Parts: sequence; C-alpha cells; structure tokens
Amino acid sequence: MGGKTYGAEASPDIRRFWEHMLQRHPKERGDGRPTAEATRWHELDEFDLKISLTLGAHMVRAFIRGEAEANPEPIRKKLEPFRSELEAKLHVPMRSEERGRFFIDRLDIDLGDENNWDAASDWLFERSDLRSRLREHLGG
Repeated sequence: MGGKTYGAEASPDIRRFWEHMLQRHPKERGDGRPTAEATRWHELDEFDLKISLTLGAHMVRAFIRGEAEANPEPIRKKLEPFRSELEAKLHVPMRSEERGRFFIDRLDIDLGDENNWDAASDWLFERSDLRSRLREHLGG
C-alpha cells in the first residue's frame, strides 16, 4: 500500500482499497464514500463515540474512541460497566496502551498485495458491527 500508514499522507492505493471494501460490502456505503484517508469513522452520536477502521501498509485495525482530543476518562467510565461483556464479545481487552482508544483489534496483513484485500475488507466489515454490539450493551 505504498508504505502509507494511518496519520500519513493520503495514497491512491488507500482510496482503491476502500472502493474495493465498499463494493464487497455495500452496507458500508452508509458510512461514507471511499476517500484517500487511511481511516473510516463510524459515528455513534448517541454515545459520543466513534469506531475507527484504520489501514496501515501491513495491518488493519479497529478501535473505539471519543471525539478528537476528548478526555478519555468519561469514555472509560461509560464503557466500564459493560467491560466484561464487551471483552467477551469482541475478544480484545478494553484497556489499551494508546490514550483514548479502547478495544483495539488488529489484523497483521500485507495490504500491498491486493490478493489480501478480500480478507482485510471482510475483517474490517465484521469489526464495523461494533455499533450493534455497543448499542445492545449501552442501550441505544
């Protein structure tokens, strides 16, 4: 994927990957068109949360966070009562080494090889279902 990772300059390969994912998973179109940005956001306005789907050259990942620059403590307090159930359903710990990011899940995969794009797209699409899981537990 041209060595581009999250936080890096936009890459045409990133747009092509998102186009591939949206073609493979049309329901994902509800969260916006493909862009050359390495991250797609799924808004959970009723909880002031976002689900991030992020691309890197050799991985894809998903996590939950608040608004940019948001204090992570209220988010942690909001998620804490449901921690055990969410960890069991998501198969990842709530705690993270990255400030303000929770339930980080990652798949190591070479996105420079387009033969891996189906697997990466499917993995990300499965993680985008965090919305329904969060609504189920947080009452949305």
